[in-house]
Amino acid sequence: MQHNNPTRFVRGGQSTQHWVRMAKQVFNYSAIVSAFVYTLALVVLFFMYFETNKVKLAYWYRLATFAIETRGDETRLYQFEDIDGQLVQQTSLEMYLRTDLKALKEEYDRRTVLILWLATIPALISFFGTAIVFHRVGQNLGEEDHIRGAILVTAQELKRWSQSKWKGYEAKFGKRSKTAPRYTIAGIPFPPNAVEAQIGITGTVGVGKTNAMHELLNTIRSVDGRAIIYDRTGALVRDHYDPGKDIILNPFDQRTVGWSPFMDANDAASFAMIAEVMIPDREGSNDAFWSQSARLVFEYA
Repeated sequence: MQHNNPTRFVRGGQSTQHWVRMAKQVFNYSAIVSAFVYTLALVVLFFMYFETNKVKLAYWYRLATFAIETRGDETRLYQFEDIDGQLVQQTSLEMYLRTDLKALKEEYDRRTVLILWLATIPALISFFGTAIVFHRVGQNLGEEDHIRGAILVTAQELKRWSQSKWKGYEAKFGKRSKTAPRYTIAGIPFPPNAVEAQIGITGTVGVGKTNAMHELLNTIRSVDGRAIIYDRTGALVRDHYDPGKDIILNPFDQRTVGWSPFMDANDAASFAMIAEVMIPDREGSNDAFWSQSARLVFEYA
């Protein structure tokens, strides 16, 4: 198929945008894996390089340093567990002048920087390892291999797929487990339980939606089945109506049967349901008195 320049421009733009979106997804996934590995490495390195009691001491020393250098508060009291495990109470100035706590804080600052850098090594390895895995998988996929989403197949391929589904269903539940007719479109049967699960027929003008409905109705008719049909244009009534079997409910059609909703209302609840449908609440109204009063009049009239 030959493409003119505007068509090539559009197709190229669509392909590029799709590639960018997919590349972003791959990058985000690789980054998530890398972040998880980085966090895990930090936790492991923390327990390798730090002692809990000394971390607390370094924290208290930081508080004392902040109180002295920033607020000028030399008398603020701190109660903490010292290096020897004894519970002590010292002022911010006393803690600030302790050389052992200062050395501990500086040592743990160096260790913090060290483990932050060390954790990047497994994180980078996991990031590029994930990218390599994606690349290897991509190399093993053919240009025409289906990954996800809808796929366009021939009628014969679709028919073979449906038949394989039926064979698997019958092998599992028995050949006579489903006695209902097999509904078809273009001679291709629906897979098991597809019709019962509800189906939708969509498409643009001329793709065959009406023809598919004609075929389904012919199948229903052939097995003496029943259907409720909403025929806005009248085309289905024209082609399938049987006066001896079918019932038309249409006040503008002379063939309609006499019917009123009141014929099916046998109790107060039924009249209440009819009233709610015929007299709905006004959208945006905050006063339900008028609609509810009208319903009550309808129910009891």
